[in-house]
Amino acid sequence: MNKDEAGKYISELSEVSDFFDRSAKKTMWIPKEFFDENKDYFGARAAGDGMTSAGINDGDLLIFEVGDTLEDGDIGMFFYGKEHKSVCRIYKTYQSGAIYLLGDLKREPIRVDHDENFRIGGKLVRICKAV
Repeated sequence: MNKDEAGKYISELSEVSDFFDRSAKKTMWIPKEFFDENKDYFGARAAGDGMTSAGINDGDLLIFEVGDTLEDGDIGMFFYGKEHKSVCRIYKTYQSGAIYLLGDLKREPIRVDHDENFRIGGKLVRICKAV
């Protein structure tokens, strides 16, 4: 079995613009058992300690399924403002329509309003631990 039959290459994001410009400056290979052939994925490296309570540590490789819908409590990649990206849990308040992004409990949640160019990039589907 060659490498193409055993898996596929996905885009690796290092900058916010990488998500919107899919001409993949950097790619990573993932094994076939990590994905569904009918779905799109992208990857990113975790930076910092903002999601350690979810088992995400600095340097871990995170694989996301591309999509713009998440349920409360799901972990996703989010883009907001002009240059911000974040990996957090999402919580929505239905009365006000506000969305809160929550990392570890030791940090304040990020409140995102719809006028901040908020976009969901995808849902976290796998954490590959850094060695």
